[in-house]
Amino acid sequence: MNLPIEKKIKLKETDLDHLNQILREDDNLTCPLVFDLLELKDELQKEFIGAIENYYITQNQSFSLPYPIYVLTKFEKTISELNLLQSEKNLPHFYRYRDIKLNIKESQILIKTKLLQQEIKNLNETDSEKNLKQFGRNHKKIYLLEEERTKYLSILNKLKRRAKYGL
Repeated sequence: MNLPIEKKIKLKETDLDHLNQILREDDNLTCPLVFDLLELKDELQKEFIGAIENYYITQNQSFSLPYPIYVLTKFEKTISELNLLQSEKNLPHFYRYRDIKLNIKESQILIKTKLLQQEIKNLNETDSEKNLKQFGRNHKKIYLLEEERTKYLSILNKLKRRAKYGL
């Protein structure tokens, strides 16, 4: 069983015509995909971004489940729903190749991950996307409230110290 290591696809100008042959339906079900468009002209980059986005929309697949799709381009995130990044340095480090042998526990986790990948393939994308976004919003709210609580606690502790030492 393979680790989910990023698969990099470097696209050339001539690849636009046969992009459907390059993209496979189950690519982002096994590993994160990185499309490198940095060496192409700006107009071609926009065309490729639109074509990649249309391919996954017509295949009724998610851009982020079970593994994300990244596009290396000069453009900002605002022009597409895909994860647009300006350089390879911005890619997540945990999908990079590491030449290590897995221990027993890691192997068992990898097997469970494989089973979960198969389950995710059968999920309704819109429902799970809504649930994930709501889950993220709730955790962000908790984080902000905890940050505010910590700030108030530090102010309270400073006031107590000043009162104790008469400053």
